[in-house]
Order: sequence, then structure tokens, then C-alpha cells
Amino acid sequence: MATKMRDVVVLLQLLAVLTAASGSGSSSSSSKDRCHSGDKAALLAISAALGNPYHFASWTPDTPCCDWYDVDCDASTGRVVGLSVFQDANITGAIPDAVAGLVHLQNLVLHHLPGISGPIPPAIAKLSNLTFLTISWTAVSGPVPSFLGALTKLAQLDLSFNSLSGAVPPSLAALPALYSVDISRNRLTGALPPLLFSKVNKHLQPPQQQACYLRLSHNNLTGAVPPEFSAVAFAQLDLSRNAFAGDASGLFGGAKANNKELQYLDLSRNAFAFNLSGVELPEQLDFLDLSHNAIYGGIPAQVATLGNLQFFNVSYNRLCGAVPTGGNMGRFDAYSYQHNKCLCGAPLADPCKYKATSTSRTSCSPASPAPSRRPSPSSPTSPSSPSPGLPSRSHTSPSSTSPSTPSLAPLPALYSIDISRNRLTGALPPLLFSKLKHLQPPSWPTSGYCTTTFPPEFSDVAFAQELQYLDLSHNAFGFNLSGVEMPEQLDFLNVSHNAIYGGIPAQVATLINLQFFNVIYNRLCGAVCPPAATWTVPIRHLQLPAQQVPVRSAACRSCKPCAQRSISIII
Repeated sequence: MATKMRDVVVLLQLLAVLTAASGSGSSSSSSKDRCHSGDKAALLAISAALGNPYHFASWTPDTPCCDWYDVDCDASTGRVVGLSVFQDANITGAIPDAVAGLVHLQNLVLHHLPGISGPIPPAIAKLSNLTFLTISWTAVSGPVPSFLGALTKLAQLDLSFNSLSGAVPPSLAALPALYSVDISRNRLTGALPPLLFSKVNKHLQPPQQQACYLRLSHNNLTGAVPPEFSAVAFAQLDLSRNAFAGDASGLFGGAKANNKELQYLDLSRNAFAFNLSGVELPEQLDFLDLSHNAIYGGIPAQVATLGNLQFFNVSYNRLCGAVPTGGNMGRFDAYSYQHNKCLCGAPLADPCKYKATSTSRTSCSPASPAPSRRPSPSSPTSPSSPSPGLPSRSHTSPSSTSPSTPSLAPLPALYSIDISRNRLTGALPPLLFSKLKHLQPPSWPTSGYCTTTFPPEFSDVAFAQELQYLDLSHNAFGFNLSGVEMPEQLDFLNVSHNAIYGGIPAQVATLINLQFFNVIYNRLCGAVCPPAATWTVPIRHLQLPAQQVPVRSAACRSCKPCAQRSISIII
């Protein structure tokens, strides 16, 4: 009897377990069965707009939409909150407007769909709950729409690897939750919105802060880094392969000295120019690429103490002084430092032969003999004869290190100066030649590695009226060459090895006296020969980037590489 009673108890327990399991299963099933009719209709409309591709074979009216491939639903409400479509070349057409019907959508991913084209539709702006938006590796074109600023819950935006053009819309700066933006590998132009990410940490109390991620590489963006960016807690920042210029040191230190987030920084292949010597590097930095810019000064000794640093590249800049030693510096070979002004020491082949006295912007300390330059045909003196009233100091022993003295400026008869091949420091006296109304161009120190700017007062000196010979090579000048008006009598122009951008003026082809022309190692874009331009006379020494050297005949006929789109020339 006891055995029968025990069997009954066990049977009742099994029935209870089965009943509970059945109830749980029906609850889960009912959650899926509660696929909202509006969501299902929107998804079927999306499939129809794209031609009902095989990718959506599971999207059938007789099955719950929460069971469909690529669709995610909220477990409690059954509403569609996620749509992720990726890696299918057979899906073609524009992004359907029907996506606006998914009113509870939080995550939209359209990735690696090369057949998706056209602009980003305004229907996206109706997805007020959208938190993550990815439209990447597609053929989507047109501008980055300003209506994305209406997505107030948006936190991550990925529009990389498309054909988008225009500027980064300032409307993105108004988004309070946005902390990650990736619009790399597009055709963007214009400047950065200065208030981007300015709202993201407003609701947090210090020391709490949301790390930010900005990737804009491989575009045609211009201008300077907004000073407001110094207050952004970047964890990753990639501005590489654009046409940015100016001072980017604020991304390192100063107001950002307490930043504990920055780990990855890529500013390579731009026209940034700032003094690296005084930069304070974040302790947790693991990737730093500053190559192919016009950065000057020296490498901070702190680099050797960064234990997390795995990649470091400062090649193709204007740096001087000894490469730091010890610490983690053994990780980096000569490739990290090559093609600078006067860096020396291991792992470079050039040993340090002197103690650098300055690493400031006006440092003029050559590490090797400077190349000879062609004397000006119109110069009143030659290297072998002193200038009248001023002893010649060119090609002397490198012992002069005094700054250029302002006392030369009041001299009323001084019209020729040659102090090349020395170690001068400091800026140019702004009133030099101010007492003269007309003068011939002086011989500038073209090989001293000075990177100071020209005083604005020089624009009043009669260079432009008389200018025949101009050599600004091997400096860090950064300006737009496109709008420059060339003096008609110019016969020698060398602006190579700088950070000059823009295009080659069409007027160059009409300068009949021009015998030497060199613009290599800059940031120039566009065709070498403007449409219908002809070279009136053969230029004796024509040095242009190897990708676009015109044939030396009366007509320029080799501009085809730039016929379809602007190509950045970076050697």
C-alpha cells in the first residue's frame, strides 16, 4: 500500500513539472506569437521593395516575424527592436522607406551589401528609438543627412566604406547620447563640427566620463582640429588621410592632461604642424601614428616609458634631435623615424654628431649637409662675392647660432641679405626691408630647416613686383596653392618638401620665363595640367609627382589619372 502511495506522489510531482514546463513554453511561444501586425507588414514591405530576395526566404506571412532570419524582438513585448542584414551581394536597390514602419527599432545594421545604393532616406529619421545605426560597405551615396540629428537616442553611428559626400553635419553635435562616429572611407569634405561630442558627458558627474570614438580616415576633410576637441575624452581618434592642417597638440595634453581614455591616435597623412617636444602623451596610449605631416620639434623622452605602446610612427615630418632610448624603444625600427629633418641616433643610421640646442618651431639644426641650390640669375651678388654693405656668411662653418637680429630692419640702404647655411634660430624680423620701397629678392636660407612663418609685413615688400626667384623648399609651409597669383617674370620656383595643399594654378603654364618648377613632396591634389592649358615653353627642370608628369611638348596630354576624381598626391 505504501508503495502505491509513493508511486502516486511521484506521478503527481511529474505532472506538476510537466504542467509548469508546458505553461512556460506557452508563455515563451505566446511572446513570439505576439509579433505586431504593423512590424510584420513593415518587414514584408521591405522585402518586397528589394525584390523579395532569397535572403528573406524565412519571411513568410504564415510564421511569426520574431522567428524570421535577421529579426530581433523584445522578449516581453514582441515588438521588433533589431534588424541586421549583412553580407549578401544579391540584395540590390535603395534602402526602403518601409523601414519607418518599425517604430520600436533600436538597432539597424545594413552591412556589406554592395548592391544597396542611393541616398540615406528621410524615413530613417522616423525611427525615434534608434540607438545603433550601421550602413557600411554599401554603394550608398549622397550627403550624410542632417536629419540624423533628430535621432535623439542614437549612441553609435557607422557609415563607413560608402560613397557619401559633403560635410559632417553639425546636427550630430546636438545628440546627447552619441559617443561613436565612423564615417571613414567616404568622400567627405569641409571642416569638423566643433561641438561634436560636446553633449555626451553633460549628464555625468566628474570623474565619470563616456569615452568617445571618432573615425574619419580616407576622406577629403580640411581645416584645423577644433579647439573644443581638447575637452573630449577620446578613446580612439583616426583622422588619417585627409587634408587637415594646423595645431593638433591639444589632443594630447593641456586641457586633456587628465584624460585617461586615449589609446589609439592616427593623424597620419595630413598637413598638421605643431611642436611635438612639449606634448604630454597619455599613459595608456597603445597606437600613435603621426607620419606624413609637418610636425617639428623633437620626440618626447616620455615615449620610452609608455608600456602599452605597440605602434609608433613619426616618419616624414620635420623632427630633429636624438631618438629616445631605453624602455620600450626597442620595439620600433628605423621605419618609424625615417625622412625627418635631422633626427639622429639608433635605430637610424645617422649618429648624433652634436647636442641639439633647440627643438622649437624655429629650430634650424641640420643633421646633414644641405643640398646646393641654383643661384638667382637676378641676384646682385653671387655666393663667391659678398653683398655690398654686409659681409657674406654663406657656406661658412656652422658656428652662428644667434637669432636673426631686428637691428637690421632700420637700415635704409639694405636690400640684399645672404645668411644661408648656418644655424640661425628665432623668427624673421617683421620690419626687415621696411625702409626700402623697391628691392631685389634676397637669398633666403632655404636649407637651414627653419619652420617659422613669414611676417605679414613682408606682403608690403616689393617682392611681388620684382620676384623672379623663389625657393621655399624643405620647410613646413602650409597654404592653398590653388588661388596663388604668380608673378609674370618668375623664372625659378621651388616649393617642394612642405605641406602645401590645393592644386597647381593654371597660370603656371603661361609663365614664359619659368625655367625651374618643383612642387614634389607636398599635399597637392588634382590634375597637373588644367583643362586646355598648354605649356608655352618647355620647362628646363620640371619636377612633379611621379604619378602625374606631363609629356614635355607644347600641349599637356597626361591628365587622365585625375579625370574622374581628385587624387591626393602623397609621396
